[in-house]
Formats: sequence, C-alpha cells, structure tokens
Amino acid sequence: MLSVALFRRVVGLGIVVVVCSAGPAQAQEDTAARARQLVQQLGAERFEQREHAAAELVRLGPAAREAVRQGLQSPDPEVRKRCRTILRLLEHHWLRQRLAQFLADPDAHDLDQLPGWKDFLQALGGDRKVALALYRKVAREQQALLLAWTNPQALQQTLRGLIRGAYLQARSGVMSQARQLSMAHVASLFIATLHPAVKPGNEELLTLITLSYQIHFRQGVMEGTYAPALRHMLGQWLERYYDQMDAYRVLSWAMNYRLPAAILPAERILKGGGPNNHVVVQAMLAVARDGNRRHVPLVKRHFNNQAVVYQLRRRSNDILRVQVRDVALAVVIHLHGLDPKDFGFAERRTDATYVYAPVSLGFTKEEARAKAFRAWEQFERSGKADRVGKELPEKSQPKPLPPKPRPGRSLGRSRLRSQTDAL
Repeated sequence: MLSVALFRRVVGLGIVVVVCSAGPAQAQEDTAARARQLVQQLGAERFEQREHAAAELVRLGPAAREAVRQGLQSPDPEVRKRCRTILRLLEHHWLRQRLAQFLADPDAHDLDQLPGWKDFLQALGGDRKVALALYRKVAREQQALLLAWTNPQALQQTLRGLIRGAYLQARSGVMSQARQLSMAHVASLFIATLHPAVKPGNEELLTLITLSYQIHFRQGVMEGTYAPALRHMLGQWLERYYDQMDAYRVLSWAMNYRLPAAILPAERILKGGGPNNHVVVQAMLAVARDGNRRHVPLVKRHFNNQAVVYQLRRRSNDILRVQVRDVALAVVIHLHGLDPKDFGFAERRTDATYVYAPVSLGFTKEEARAKAFRAWEQFERSGKADRVGKELPEKSQPKPLPPKPRPGRSLGRSRLRSQTDAL
C-alpha cells in the first residue's frame, strides 16, 4: 500500500502525462510499456521498490490506467491490492480534472464522460438544458459527491455524510433564509439516491423529505424553469422508495408537492388500512386527484364507515359533519367523471391540493346524506355508471399545477380538525 509520505509527494506533484520526443504514437507505446513494467514491480520483494513503482504509476496518470486494470487479474495478491488502490487514485484525479475542464468550458466538453451526468439527465426526465444547468451548480457546490459517483461504496458513504451534514446545516439555518440549502444541493442528494447501487436507510430517506422543504428547493419544484424536471425526479424517487417509509408521511409529502405518484402510498393505505380515519380520507383524496375507475373498489370499501372526521359549525348555526363514507362517495362519483354536487353534496368546494376541500364533503342533515347515497345507488342500477368514467393512464405524467388558492382560503389541518370527533 502507498505510504503516507509517497502519497502526499505524488498528489503534491500532480498527475503528468509522459511525452517522448519520438512522436505521439511512440510516446504512448513507451508509456504503456513502462506502466506494465511498473505493475510487475508492485510485487517486488523490497518494500521501497513496491512503493516507488506505485508512486510512478500514479505519476503516469490516465496513461497507466489500462496496465493497472490488467494488474487486477494478477495471481499475486499484493499486486492486485496495490492496483485497486492506484486505480482509485487515478480515477479520482482523472474525474477531478474532467470536472475542472467542464467548469472552465462546458460547451467544449464531452458530457458523457462526466461522473453522474447520465444519471442526472435520466432523473430529470431527459431535459438536457435543465440537467446541464443543475449539473454545473452541483459541480461547483457538491464536487465530492460527483467524484465518488463511479465507486458505489464510496458514493454510499459520501452520500450518508452529506445528508447528515445537510440536515445539521438546515437546522442551524432554520431562521435564516440566507443560510438555507441551495436547490442544487438538495436536488443532488435526491438524484444520488436514485443511483442503482445506492441503498439508503429509512432515516436517510425521511431526512431527505425534511430537506425538501428548504425554501430554495421548494420554490424550484413548485414554479419556474426547473419545476417540471424536478417534479419528474421526485416522482421517480417516490416510486422507488414509497414502500420503505411510513405511508402517511410519504402521502402527506407527495400531496403537498402535488406529485401524481402520490397514488402509490394512497393505494397502500386503502388496501391495508391507515393508522386512523384522517389518513384514509387523505388517501381517498389522492385517488380522486390522480386515480381512475380501477380504484373504485378500493374506495367503496369505506362506504360503511360512519366515523366523523370533520365537523364545522356554520354561520347558520348548523353543523356540517363529514363522515369517512361521505368522502368515499364523493370520490367514487368523481372517478366516474361526475360532480358530487349533482348528487346532493351542496357544500362541495374545490381545492388546489385535494381536488375537493375535505371539510366541504359532508352534510348538515342525515336525510340529505341518505338521499345522496340513494341517488348514487339508483345511478348505478340504471347502468349509466358503466358508461362514464374518469379514465386516466396507470401512471400519470406530472400535470400543470392547479391555480394557487387565494390568500386566507387555505384549509390547514388544524382548522379542518377544529372539532373532530375522537376516533
């Protein structure tokens, strides 16, 4: 293994490419031959000779990579071990060199040779312009992450440290917008977890969800040039990891960002039952927004659930009560392409995030509720329900964001649950 002194001396000198006066072709052949000779010397009996050969291979730089790769197949375990170490050093310095050239002149660089570029482009939905702009920001801010990209083990370790560090930085800057993490910083962590060889733990995934609420990243996702690509990336991330985290927390996050992939944790909740009725209601509203008629049986399971999830006293002093089955009926009607208002939901109001404001899907009188269910049953018996429907693709692409609600009209969770019955 390289001694500390030799390693520092080699790194300090930098990587040089040996050039001979006999011409480029001859110079390359001479360098390759010299590299093969040095690889053999990695198994020499004297420690000093092995150290010197290792240092010389690092000095040769990229020209020695092929010979070092061949050394990985050597029958001598010492040669194999040293070749692995040298190859990591060569790759690291080569990647650093490529990134420096890219930052100096992005237009004159072969992007496919940059670490992680293809993964960035794929994660961002193939939007080359956005991927290039974001990659350039990451190359300046998070170069350590890109340098580890080609080594799965190093990437896993680097990513774990960066997520932890980002969380601590975010906590220290919670009251200061100037100290908020940049959009590129947070986006790079999400993209890195999409690397096929990376397997983040549950704590790291939940930390990423927390980091996604950083101001600059959230603004980038919700509006502007980066929004469609970042939302596509978050959709991929959700599809890959939704079943490894708490379904309710993931669903709340996905609904907050209006991701069509929110349908995945919603299905999981409706199939297995949520921790409480409010979670079930939220899952049904996700289905209303991004589901289709194949979800109708899942929603209809809750037609007999009479638990009250919201109740609101109106100015007329009537109390509007919303039961789980009320929301289920409204969602089923919606999935058939119809308006719940036409079936007796007189208080029905639309909502930018949930399609319908959940607190509005109820009734002030039990007679009105019974009438709404009878109207739907008659509609089904007539056969009309089989001829209409909200038919959407199995996996919807990100859709344009609905209009933002007017100030003062937001239905926060605490307001919605102001008088919720104990469940």
